[in-house]
Amino acid sequence: MSEDWELLVLHRLRWEINAVTSHDFLDPLLHRLSLERYLSSSRVPDVRRQAQTFIVMCSTEFKFVFYSASTVAAASLAAAVQGLLPASREGAMNGIFSQLHRITAVETELIRNCTYQIEEMCRLFAEEQANRDALAASGATATDETKSSKAETPTDVREVHF
Repeated sequence: MSEDWELLVLHRLRWEINAVTSHDFLDPLLHRLSLERYLSSSRVPDVRRQAQTFIVMCSTEFKFVFYSASTVAAASLAAAVQGLLPASREGAMNGIFSQLHRITAVETELIRNCTYQIEEMCRLFAEEQANRDALAASGATATDETKSSKAETPTDVREVHF
């Protein structure tokens, strides 16, 4: 019953309670980008999947909160395309960034910075995974000292960086 009243109040106040996320920008951006100039059309679904993965990863990192949803979507697409471009076509990224700027009206340098941070996040994630795999392969376990130095729950915070 109270939900009905809440919805009525929201409706009367004309409040929009649907949040726009980076995923909402992905398909329109892909539709307007002319990726076929840079990649074969069979690779476009790979770009979409990879960009979706980057968006999900960005949602878990605090530094991406400062970017708009459209910027994260554009940078995720740029990072996905960059990862799939043949080495001979690396210069094509300037064209991709220009197109993303034209479509989103987000400054090219901002998209580049966000793309760089996505690539850095992926590199760090890959290093951590390789370390875990090496540790598991050696049969070693983390010492109690190492375990206690890392936060294990969201409320178990050891350091706060502002």
